[in-house]
Amino acid sequence: MNILKYSAILILISATSIISCKSQPTPYNPNESVIVKRINTDKISLSEFIDTTLLQRSENEIINFKKDDSVNINRKTDIVFVGSSSIRKWTSLKEDLKGLNAINRGFGGSTVAEAIYYSNTLILKHKPKKIVFYSGDNDVAILNSSSKKILKSYKLFYELIANKLPDTKLFILSIKPSPDRIKFWPQMNEINKMLKNYCTKTKNCEFIDVSTCIFDENKKIKSDVFLKDGIHLNEKGYEIWTSIIYPIILN
Repeated sequence: MNILKYSAILILISATSIISCKSQPTPYNPNESVIVKRINTDKISLSEFIDTTLLQRSENEIINFKKDDSVNINRKTDIVFVGSSSIRKWTSLKEDLKGLNAINRGFGGSTVAEAIYYSNTLILKHKPKKIVFYSGDNDVAILNSSSKKILKSYKLFYELIANKLPDTKLFILSIKPSPDRIKFWPQMNEINKMLKNYCTKTKNCEFIDVSTCIFDENKKIKSDVFLKDGIHLNEKGYEIWTSIIYPIILN
């Protein structure tokens, strides 16, 4: 996507979408701050959130990340995008976020617990200034976890980052609705509200709403922003996400 095309897209989307998206980040309120726990990351148990036999199902993707790091040892990384397939399939990420030293560390079908499990390879080794995190989709639809348990896993993820990278800012993207998973939307929306509330009280944590713009004026999901699978965004969907996320993480 060249600069002229990118600028035109941003202008168009700004005129038609951003206002209805409520895309302003949720500000941190120090008067309601959450105390960050001091956790021993070597003793984190993830069995509460996922069957531990599943934790190595993405090993091939992780190996590929390690190979990429090995041939880019001098790469400057300011921002890590991490999470499930909605991040992994964002193949135009570097182009869309031109001017930012961002890398894509999304891996297919992953959950919050798996992001924690592989956090050293995905995030910590890069010592980024900012992290953009998308997950929760599979925690709901595949693991059938409760909202309370999923929120707890997000908190553990935050606590891990806050302990290891205390100056790093975490941006949590809302769980998106999708045509194929519309029956899960009430719970996903509930979790989004919980995450937004948590970020309001938590230092270096901002919630970004990338869900509202997936609905049209009749509150129906826009089918033209998804791939044929009815779960993952297409190019148009990522253009909308870019218009929301880029200006927020740029600051």
